[in-house]
Amino acid sequence: LRRVPSGGGESIVVTTPDLAAHEGGHVFPSALPGGRGVLFTITTGGTDSAQVAVLDVKTGRHKVVIRGGSDAAYSETGHLVYAAGGGLRAVRFNLATLEVLGDAFPITDGVVTAATGGADYAISRSGTLVYVPGGPSNFAPRTLSWIDRQGREEALGVPPRPYNIARLSPDGTRIAVEIRDQENDLWLWDLGRRTMTRLTFDRNFDMFPVWSLDGRRVIFASQRDGASNIYMQSADGTGVAQRLTTSPNQQSPTAVTPDGTHVIGHEVVAQTGTDILQFSLTAPAAAGQPLVRTFFGESNAAISRDGRYVAYQSNESGRFEIYVRPFPKVDTGKWQVSANGGTRPAWSNGEIYYLNDANCMMAVPIQTAGGTFTAGNAVKLFDNVWAVGGFRSFDVTPDGHRFLTVKNGWTTGAVGASSSMIVVLNWLASQEPGGAAR
Repeated sequence: LRRVPSGGGESIVVTTPDLAAHEGGHVFPSALPGGRGVLFTITTGGTDSAQVAVLDVKTGRHKVVIRGGSDAAYSETGHLVYAAGGGLRAVRFNLATLEVLGDAFPITDGVVTAATGGADYAISRSGTLVYVPGGPSNFAPRTLSWIDRQGREEALGVPPRPYNIARLSPDGTRIAVEIRDQENDLWLWDLGRRTMTRLTFDRNFDMFPVWSLDGRRVIFASQRDGASNIYMQSADGTGVAQRLTTSPNQQSPTAVTPDGTHVIGHEVVAQTGTDILQFSLTAPAAAGQPLVRTFFGESNAAISRDGRYVAYQSNESGRFEIYVRPFPKVDTGKWQVSANGGTRPAWSNGEIYYLNDANCMMAVPIQTAGGTFTAGNAVKLFDNVWAVGGFRSFDVTPDGHRFLTVKNGWTTGAVGASSSMIVVLNWLASQEPGGAAR
């Protein structure tokens, strides 16, 4: 966590995750009344293992006050309200000593909760609670499908599970997919044998799979040793995962260079935000080399199939657009290829694909003859591409004829599908033991 004066100025670090204790991050800050302290969540893997801590602003020290909870807020009733088990709980809290008092009690079940532990709720000073009914949104069932350029869909027949990001192997026979359930691991779907095999078994988040060029290894991000760093695992599941980077910063892979020597990814840096870096596959634990580092947010880098260009998204214009630079000499040129917003780029032999602000699949023809990069006008291929968070969930075949997509399995009334909000007046009187409902 960092703090900056409300009138502007330099920010300072106020908390740092303890990597030795497998802390992944400090998130969801919420100031207590009077400026005495700040509540925040310590992530350690799944939502069930998250912790709520309080920072004493006077001493600069923090302590854990709730285990197995996240996204806490202070209520004027003298309670901390927090997310746990797909619902909301409350516990009395002493503002003077910054300590909880007594046992926690449930407020309500069925509140939409993200994989990060963030819950869709808010409490007013007058004691009014509002929340979005549903459940853990990361557990919502989804499927995998092919979609052609005309929008025709073909289901792969995988069992419905909380799929999040899918990547096609170089030979087109397997799919590496991230599943956001209780284990938060990576799995492999064999397209020919129609079997699903578990690849990682760590208790913390394993995510964002990328294939090596020979299809023998899967490169991914993991929080198994603290902050999200980059690892590599044999695709047949043998051996142990090899750690490629060691950094206190959050890192994620997005592509492998065509020569197979580097993985491209992004890193969250306190001074400049999200930057694009390349990491060596031949010299593990070496420091990453910055490719695009500005004070704007750059992410989702993708390398062209000939290895000569890198596409990425940046909000330097005030909204996210897709840009292309030469690779690896990224400072020798830059072209904007999207129009009216764009995120999550991908390449085929003659096109760049991306999602516009309405999550429609867009295609931009490109020409690189004579060493000159030229982009044509973007055209829409089809609508309703599932996208959550900031990462690319889809993949594309080398010829650009079919797209591997994650399909949202929500239906009316399903977990996480609510389009309504529930308002509870005087929530404490009806929920605390011994309280009188009104």
